[in-house]
Amino acid sequence: MNETLKARSLFNCYLVDAMELSHQYDPMWRNNAMSCKVILILQQMFHFNISFITPELDTSVANNKENIIYLGHNDTLDLSVQPSPITTDMLNDFNPVEAMFVWRFGYILRRKYNAVMRPYYSLPFSKTVWCCVCSMVILATLIFYVTRRWERSIVGHLKCSFIYEFYAAIGIICQHSLPTSSILWSRRMAYFFFVGFAYVAHSFYTSNLLSHIVTDKNGKMDLKSLIESDYELNIVENMKIFAEKRANTFEKKMNSIEEKLSRTKVINIFDGLEAVRTTKTALLCDYPGAYSIIARTFENEEICEVKEVDVFSNVKMYFFAAKKFRYIEKLKIGLVYFLSNQIDTVKICIEFWKW
Repeated sequence: MNETLKARSLFNCYLVDAMELSHQYDPMWRNNAMSCKVILILQQMFHFNISFITPELDTSVANNKENIIYLGHNDTLDLSVQPSPITTDMLNDFNPVEAMFVWRFGYILRRKYNAVMRPYYSLPFSKTVWCCVCSMVILATLIFYVTRRWERSIVGHLKCSFIYEFYAAIGIICQHSLPTSSILWSRRMAYFFFVGFAYVAHSFYTSNLLSHIVTDKNGKMDLKSLIESDYELNIVENMKIFAEKRANTFEKKMNSIEEKLSRTKVINIFDGLEAVRTTKTALLCDYPGAYSIIARTFENEEICEVKEVDVFSNVKMYFFAAKKFRYIEKLKIGLVYFLSNQIDTVKICIEFWKW
């Protein structure tokens, strides 16, 4: 296969190592860099030469706009090194050869955990209800004490203790009543109505307590709940164009997500992650680039509080070849052989997908 192939790319793949330091946090560059590593290995396998066609731009890759996502088609191109999902525009000029990797991107945010000893037993009632319950206990104690003194004045020789009546009221409200005796109907009716009140309050309390314990109110947050929350939404530079193009594939019922994306603030990844760490901010980014910074700048406790909310998951990024490319089957064999070799794949993932 002694031919020179023309491949489009965001940059010259022979310079990928030299450019890594300045562009390693650019998701578009990193995706292209991984494909560059693959194509250079295939070059050694099949012994062909490559001429890379790059966009004619004066600024760096980090400042590209539309061309970052889709480079213009040239009839003389053989390959597209820049990985891309399958779209109508790509299928007009190229055939997908093989899925290089699966890309995920979405929002990263920090959700603080509650303390280990949560006040579960105070949750079922509000402060006002607890005050009413305490007031009813005091009122019932007074009624019990008054009726007991009335019985004592009529019968005589009966023990009468305000503290004992208070303990009795507390026991009834907690469903563990102390032994009591009554002679007059007035005292019996007082006990009957307070026991009924305590039963209703206790049933309502236990049902609400159970719901608070078994319901995980701090579970996973999805995209809809994030948009409806009070989190400030930011987006990493170089991700906005790609995210908007992918948002166009949403159904009509998801148009609110696209509108929300168009209003997000564009920020660099370092400032964005600092905002995630210190404020209530959600940052739209690709996860590999973010986690390499999080591992160095976040405390261990803060890392445990980081959550992901996927905008798109399992986005397959394909290696493309021109429709008239003669060696497409040979290229497929080489890619399948390469991607099935776990050792080489792991090496590339470690080098370019630093978590």
